[in-house]
Amino acid sequence: MLPKKIPDRLALVSDIHANVEALEAVFADIDRRRIKEVWCLGDIVGYGPSPLECLKIIRDRCAFTLMGNHDYAVLHGPLHFNAAATSAIECHVKLLAAWSRNAPWDAMAYLKSLPLAHKIGDTTFVHSSPRDPLWEYLFVGKAYEDPRRLEGVYDFIQRACFCGHTHYPGAVIRGGDDRYISLPARGGEYPLTLPVSLKAYINIGSVGQPRDGDTRACYVELGGDHATFHRIEYDFHRTIAKLCLLPIHPRCAQRLAQGK
Repeated sequence: MLPKKIPDRLALVSDIHANVEALEAVFADIDRRRIKEVWCLGDIVGYGPSPLECLKIIRDRCAFTLMGNHDYAVLHGPLHFNAAATSAIECHVKLLAAWSRNAPWDAMAYLKSLPLAHKIGDTTFVHSSPRDPLWEYLFVGKAYEDPRRLEGVYDFIQRACFCGHTHYPGAVIRGGDDRYISLPARGGEYPLTLPVSLKAYINIGSVGQPRDGDTRACYVELGGDHATFHRIEYDFHRTIAKLCLLPIHPRCAQRLAQGK
């Protein structure tokens, strides 16, 4: 059932990418902060070694979950994916098919049930972009350089849009003079105020495959008009060791050690 209101305190996670070590570390931090509700903006699978464990945690712990493009690829094939991403999807399809034959719940059916987007009042939640919920890449620090591109995206935003997909945390805010202000979120916690009068596109970063040069997992805490980015240490060496035992492209493991 889709939520009808945003809780007073909410944790947003995205792009877990089958990295259970990162996901468990993030949930430990969420629990430490006593945040009761968690929403996931997609890409539970892909890249990492633990799709089954991550699906179970997200299914059990998240009140609301969207579909990401890697979730979609497990269901319909990795079209236009690079070699590294394709190898992980092909591995995950086999793991999930074997799991679903004997498990008390069907992992593939769960993925099929996930919606593409959800809007509550003036706030939109998607995996990638409000214009294209699965595939469009809008990089904080890059997209705002072309105002014409962003103008089309902002036509779909009433006030704020939360997304993942690019693995680069931060926000692009359109000011009262129609200028775009890019706010990359790097280096620990980053309090971000979202004024009601401004439009904001907020990328919450990646739990399991950070790409901004920081190896730590990333998630966002919402409270009122404030979004806070949290970066969490986890044992990525253990994730890499597990990846090396699977028929997944070595690039997927290398990126974890680089945060890129």
